[in-house]
Amino acid sequence: MLHQGIILREGQVTKTIYNLIRDKRYEDVIECIVNLGEAANTRAGLSTLAYCYYHAQKYEEASTSDIVERGIRNHPELGIGAQIDTDGSARSVGNPITMALSGITQALNLKAAIEYSENNVEAARDALLDLPPRAESELDPVTLHNIALTDPQGTVAGLRKLAFLLELGPPACPRETFANLLLICCKHEMYETAADILAEHTALTYKYLSQYLYELLDALITAQASAELAEKKLGVLASSLAGKLRSLAAKVQEVRSTTDQNALRNALKDYENALELYLPVVMARAWISWRDDDFVGAEREFRSSAEFCSENPIWRLNAGHVLFMQGDKYKEASAFYEPIIRQHGDDIMSVSAAVLANLCVSYIMTFQNEEAEELMRRVEKAEELKGNMGKQYHHLCIVNLVVGTLYCAKSNYEFGLSRIAHALEGGSGARLYADTWLHVKRCILSLLAGMAKQNVILPNPAIQEVMNFLKSCEVNGLFTPANVYSASEEAPTEPLTIGLEARKLRLLLIKLSEYENE
Repeated sequence: MLHQGIILREGQVTKTIYNLIRDKRYEDVIECIVNLGEAANTRAGLSTLAYCYYHAQKYEEASTSDIVERGIRNHPELGIGAQIDTDGSARSVGNPITMALSGITQALNLKAAIEYSENNVEAARDALLDLPPRAESELDPVTLHNIALTDPQGTVAGLRKLAFLLELGPPACPRETFANLLLICCKHEMYETAADILAEHTALTYKYLSQYLYELLDALITAQASAELAEKKLGVLASSLAGKLRSLAAKVQEVRSTTDQNALRNALKDYENALELYLPVVMARAWISWRDDDFVGAEREFRSSAEFCSENPIWRLNAGHVLFMQGDKYKEASAFYEPIIRQHGDDIMSVSAAVLANLCVSYIMTFQNEEAEELMRRVEKAEELKGNMGKQYHHLCIVNLVVGTLYCAKSNYEFGLSRIAHALEGGSGARLYADTWLHVKRCILSLLAGMAKQNVILPNPAIQEVMNFLKSCEVNGLFTPANVYSASEEAPTEPLTIGLEARKLRLLLIKLSEYENE
């Protein structure tokens, strides 16, 4: 999570309120401050209210707009909102005393934390960009930590910032740094790095990681050496949480029969919090099977957790993916994907491109070609509309790539490669880069292998179209790297380019075509 940024010290608020915050009794703090009346309208009062609303998970009430507006009005010299880009081009204002007194840094960090908690990473980044412009070396630890989690420069840049903060140690290092560093490493499959960090900072493990989080991270790291042992650890954790969820569900039902609405809200909140802990364990267990292409095993895990998670959108999305990957359950996968499309109504561009592509393939594989065509028309129309508004999307490109790859896998290379060429605008557009090129060369290599074995015969006009497409890729991809490198890998000093690979594929196609015509 992002650090909320509101750092309270005794003396800023009354001793009673300070003690309540220390004991994490945020609802009581809110009641106390509201009862203060006019005193609650001070910067300290507003900051504390926003802080407590955030921790009480009442994000709508955790508004920092009053503090920000006061800062803009009373301190124009701070240049709040002046840093409109991530290149740091705005003049640094340093760290004047007025910045600390205005509370603007804490307020905008809290605003970013609220957006981040609701998975609005772009909005969180925008909130941080509204901070008074400073050089990176001038940033306070909380701001540097939050920028690291939303860094547009990528994973490596964010990890470096977090690693720097970790080396500072407490109290300068925000307490969330250690856990976030480990979670990011695991998210990007840098498990060896996560294991090294845990080994180097054993004291922080007991200080900053909950027992639950430690067990989850330990199981993910263990999975690299022994999937069986990791599954056993996750099974114990899942069993414990499932038992807790059943107990809390019974409590919710019991409280429903009473008229105590406050008790019902608390019971539902406890259940939701337990479910938030249970879901990552379910995903981790399914991921172990997914990693080994055991999609049946992954489906089994989803079925066993449906009792608690069946209404969760993340669970439903991944359950759909697991069914889709089995290759014979496209109709069942469609039943999970279609509600996602309906949920977003007319804003189909807000749906993941992977969902759109998989649903389109599911329609084709279940002989619902009209539905597939209608879906693609909707995506194309929405993409054109967004393009006219200055926004660029690659949804239709991805859908066409996936559909084209499907047809190539079914040995219909003529239609499949035409879809792929259409997706990449004939190889001449800005959509030609390492990720999309990977799909192209896989299909071309499959075609070449089929031609070499004399299992595939392509008409001469179709071969000429493929050659023209590769020639266009050769010209436009002359300086574009052909491969994607993860955060833990280093690109070679002279990486292969798409242009070079396209030339090699084209030459192979020419030789095989000449051999067939002999």
